[in-house]
Amino acid sequence: MSRRKRPAEVDLDDSDVSNVSSSPPDSSSHIGSDGRKRRRISDQSDTTPEQLHDDATQAISQAYSDDEDVANSDDSAEVAATQAMFEKKARQQNQANEAKEAGVLDKVELFDFMCHHYFEYRLGPLINFICGKNGSGKSAILTAIILCLGGKASATNRGASLKRFIREGAERARIVCKIRNKGDMAYLPDEFGDHISVERYFSKTGTSGYKICTASGRQVSTKRSDLEAITDHFNLQIDNPLNVLSQDSARSFIGDSNPTAKYRFFLKGVQLEQLDMDYQVLGERLDSMKVKLERKEGDVKSLESVKDQKRQQKELAERREGMRDRMRDIARQIAWVQIKEQENVVEGYAADIAESDEKIHAAQAVVDQTDARFQDADAAKESSGLELEQATVTLREARNEAKVVQEDLDKAKQDMANAQAEVRDVSAAVKNDAKSIERQEKAIAEEEQRLLEANGGGAARRLRELEAAKTNARQIKEDWDSHRAGRQEIETSTKTARAREAEKAAEKERCQQNVTSQQDKIRELETNRDSQSAGFRRNTDRLEQAIERETRWRRKPIGPVVFSKQDADLLKRLGRQVQCDAEATIINDLPIVPREPEEQFDTILRVLEIQNEHVKKHLIIQHAIEQYTLIPDLTQATSAMYNKDRLRCVKGCFAFLPHDTQRGILLKYTASGHPSQDPVQPWNTMPRMRGDLEATIAARRQALHNAQDELAAAKEAWQQARAEVIRLGQALKRHDARSQELKIATQKAEDGVEELENAIKEDNVESGKLEALRETLGEVRQNKALSEEQFKDAVNAQDACKVELRARQARLAEANAKIDDLQRKFESIQATHKAADRLRSSLLMEKNEQIARVADARSDQERVVERKARAEETLREWTEEARKRSERVNVPDGVTHAQLLERYKRLKEDYDRQQRQQGFTVEEAAAAAVAADKAFKQAKKDYDELIEAESMLTKSLKNRRAMWQLFRQHITARARTNFSRLLAERGFRGQLLVNHSKHLLDLSVEPDITRRSDQGRSAKTLSGGEKSFSQICLLLALWDAMGSPIRCLDEFDVFMDAVNRSLSVKMIVEAARDSHGRQYILISPGSKSDIPKASDVAVSELTPPERGEQRTLEETRGGGGRRG
Repeated sequence: MSRRKRPAEVDLDDSDVSNVSSSPPDSSSHIGSDGRKRRRISDQSDTTPEQLHDDATQAISQAYSDDEDVANSDDSAEVAATQAMFEKKARQQNQANEAKEAGVLDKVELFDFMCHHYFEYRLGPLINFICGKNGSGKSAILTAIILCLGGKASATNRGASLKRFIREGAERARIVCKIRNKGDMAYLPDEFGDHISVERYFSKTGTSGYKICTASGRQVSTKRSDLEAITDHFNLQIDNPLNVLSQDSARSFIGDSNPTAKYRFFLKGVQLEQLDMDYQVLGERLDSMKVKLERKEGDVKSLESVKDQKRQQKELAERREGMRDRMRDIARQIAWVQIKEQENVVEGYAADIAESDEKIHAAQAVVDQTDARFQDADAAKESSGLELEQATVTLREARNEAKVVQEDLDKAKQDMANAQAEVRDVSAAVKNDAKSIERQEKAIAEEEQRLLEANGGGAARRLRELEAAKTNARQIKEDWDSHRAGRQEIETSTKTARAREAEKAAEKERCQQNVTSQQDKIRELETNRDSQSAGFRRNTDRLEQAIERETRWRRKPIGPVVFSKQDADLLKRLGRQVQCDAEATIINDLPIVPREPEEQFDTILRVLEIQNEHVKKHLIIQHAIEQYTLIPDLTQATSAMYNKDRLRCVKGCFAFLPHDTQRGILLKYTASGHPSQDPVQPWNTMPRMRGDLEATIAARRQALHNAQDELAAAKEAWQQARAEVIRLGQALKRHDARSQELKIATQKAEDGVEELENAIKEDNVESGKLEALRETLGEVRQNKALSEEQFKDAVNAQDACKVELRARQARLAEANAKIDDLQRKFESIQATHKAADRLRSSLLMEKNEQIARVADARSDQERVVERKARAEETLREWTEEARKRSERVNVPDGVTHAQLLERYKRLKEDYDRQQRQQGFTVEEAAAAAVAADKAFKQAKKDYDELIEAESMLTKSLKNRRAMWQLFRQHITARARTNFSRLLAERGFRGQLLVNHSKHLLDLSVEPDITRRSDQGRSAKTLSGGEKSFSQICLLLALWDAMGSPIRCLDEFDVFMDAVNRSLSVKMIVEAARDSHGRQYILISPGSKSDIPKASDVAVSELTPPERGEQRTLEETRGGGGRRG
């Protein structure tokens, strides 16, 4: 919380200052009743306040300039104060006594303080009378105000410790004072609001502190310094013994104080005592400064003597300058002769560098020539590589086209087989229709014969035929049922055959792809017979070339293995440049100990021969090749991995599939420890490891032969499966045809039985059976005609399939011929590419040798340049050091560095000998002279500044003391005037006797206005009431000269009778009203009935508290009652 301090003020407005300082007018004088000459102040004076101020200031200054006129000065000041008092009363006559908006107390709360358990007292903003008998707790309010606003416990005269103020039976006490904070004079209104709440708490354990809160209750600070800032801002002067008179202080001031104590109260009250003490301290410091000045004067004279002595020594030392100048000349030559010798060294290095430049240029020319040839070879290789790559792509495309043609041919063969089967099926249908026609014609003949016999008689024969027909019908029906039951078996066999056909077709396709793959692998092996990078990523060979060309390696990488982060970044940059995804693994030179399984198991590490230890470390770290076992038989591998305890140091096991050495299985464990299997597909690219290429090609050819055998077997199996499908399809058709025939035969047999039965019943009735047989014959003949048409269509389709088959066979032959032609071109381009590659490799080696020679020459030159640079740096440093001493001087030819050193040594010995005789060097003498002169000037300057400061301070102190005496004189004159005026309120007359030289202040009062004596009576001879009334007048007169907004007085009427108390109360109220805006807190042991009621007067009467219970206050303010 920021602090805003305001200096203590005396209660003088602008008119007061002017009138106190003004001189009295010349007219309207009269003699008072005391026989002393007084001047009457006219309210109708023509003199302006400004003129009065100027005249009074001149008069008082003249009075204090001559000691003989002190009495006249007092009279003049008193007359001026009287005039100012009447003018102020006239000016305030029609002005109401309005309360201040800031700096007055609104409420005091007591918690377990003195005799109160809880007590709340709301103060009026102007005049407050607190009445009550002894023990009612009146003085506790004033004591609480003193303590809460920063006063010490000893200032209350009720105890030296805060513990004494805690109510009996309680452990802690609190006091809360609420200060009004409104208007222009508010203290930090934005932060505190309309009120400032100050709380002080203390306990019997010794803890105490403050809380400063806003109007809303928010705590702002707990610092005493912030409380002091608030009291300074409002000028509360709680520690002023004359401003806040506690019970004992008031009793002492009113009843028992002597002139010396009254004078001390006067000085403290108007705060002149602190200024006087400050001026005394300042005077003591001025006396101390004068003593220091006397010592300083002697020091200045001593330093002046030393300065003269050092100057003489300097003049004596300067006589040796001639010899020293010769020494300096030789020292400069010594410095520059070394530079000359170093320059010769630098020139020798420059000649060596020029010679090495010529060698480098010649070697570089050879490198450029070789590089040109290499670039041509590299371009040729690149061009042939592109042609080879294009030829490879073209050959692959031709093979793919041939593969498509082969697939079309296989499809055509399949279509041909389907057409042949269709022809066979339709031919069988035609034959069946012919047999049906034959049967229908025979039935018609039999029917015709039956009709003839029926007409000629033969019933017995028909009965026998009926029995035979029923037997035949039952047999045919059984045959049909049995035949139908066999269809399910044929359908199941057909589905199985078709599934087998699809399986064999897929197997045939796989074998065909395997054959093609083996052929491509053999062709790729033969094509890239001399290329080690064919099995790696695209552009790996270009990356290898870039690695060979690069010279910034800290350590050349081995494949993806590098030895530093810088080399790894460089390798990746090269990979991006040649469009090859280059991975880098950083390996150090520390040895690694592989964790391998038992010796009985082969691992990848054990079966490989790895020549480079760093590559071996890379494979161990990245792929754990020491912990993967190799067991060819899958059964043995499974048994080893899973049938026993888990193998130590084994992550997985590779095994071949049964009857397939191109594929395998990886047996391992999951992260949770469960067995797991992953398939291992064949390696379909070029091998990456070194081995017998011819053996690899032979193995591939054997694999091709095996694949071709498998393809032939697969084709044969597929054809057999296909034939079985066709056979079962035809069998199903025959079964359906036979089923249809049996169905028809059953129906015919049943019809025959029915006809015979009808014939027997109606033997003489003509039947329509013959017509039905003839209709059925017509239908069968139509079916035969339709089947014959279908047969013709099937034969035509078969012929078209034959034509398409021959065409596709021709296209396949053309594709194979094209492949053979492209193969020959590919082999020719491949040979050209290999020749270009060999030429490029040879030129690259030659170029690298030449580059190495240039690099060696450059390295030699760099060493010479480095030596030259060091020599030049040495030359530069020596030159800079020499230039610090002098510019370059001429060194005679033939003079060496050693010769100059010898000359300098002899001169130096002579110079040192003379220096020892004199006892000091020229530099020492010059430095001593400069230092002595500087010390003297500084001391003289300090002495003069102290003289000037002492003179200014003495003058300032004299002026301040004069102003202090003038200010004291003004306050004294105002107090005298007000004291006389206040005595006159009761009909007394008297004066305030002040002796500033003896520090005495006393009263001279004459209660009997009829007495003619002007001596008056001493305060000791007055009665108790008269004395108290006189002291109240004195206190009010002094209060009028003070600027605090709050005045407090405890038991002011303790020695007064009823008459003096009534007059004193009335006088205090009037004086308070004259002090506009001041808040008065007055405590009286009397009754509140003696206090006049008014709107600006708040009167409260306290009753003795019941110990330990909470208090309730009944107040009377202006005749009205309110709760406290």
